[in-house]
Amino acid sequence: MVNWTQMHDCYGDVDRVPALLERVELEDNAEAWEELGYRLVLEHDLVFPAGFAALPRLVRLAARSARARGLAGAVLRRAAGHHGCDDLLADCADTIAEFRKLLDRHLQSRPVDYLATFLDSLAAKEEYHWSAVLGDFAELLSGRAGHWGAESAATRDRIRIMEHIHRTARREIRAAALDKEHT
Repeated sequence: MVNWTQMHDCYGDVDRVPALLERVELEDNAEAWEELGYRLVLEHDLVFPAGFAALPRLVRLAARSARARGLAGAVLRRAAGHHGCDDLLADCADTIAEFRKLLDRHLQSRPVDYLATFLDSLAAKEEYHWSAVLGDFAELLSGRAGHWGAESAATRDRIRIMEHIHRTARREIRAAALDKEHT
């Protein structure tokens, strides 16, 4: 049983997450899901103690709710970060194993949300970094590089700039190496 009085969310509250979980368990309420997401995962990078505490309830809902599946996955994808909740994460081992099986079954159905489910599955298998790298790569390819939804034209410009910097740096390194050979 979770002691919610010790579980803060990203706003420091201890009572809002359990109330939101009860609300989404009773009905599929878009506003409650959105607020719950903001309270458990901040800025797409940080997860809070309440996120790990909510994980068992989210996984129970995940079999029938894409939002629960996505939010549980979002929590797990951030598990490798500096969250100070390793003990809470360790307590979720059985829940994570259950979630991994659920995700595998979902992937076998060839879902529309295949990529997100695959990234969540990698995180559930403790492949956090692969999940993150492949997610970033997929965002880059789709033209949404960065968490701010950059337009694909802006992304192409950034790629051109990075390629130019890379080519310039390679030329400078070669030139410096040639100078050393000649001296």
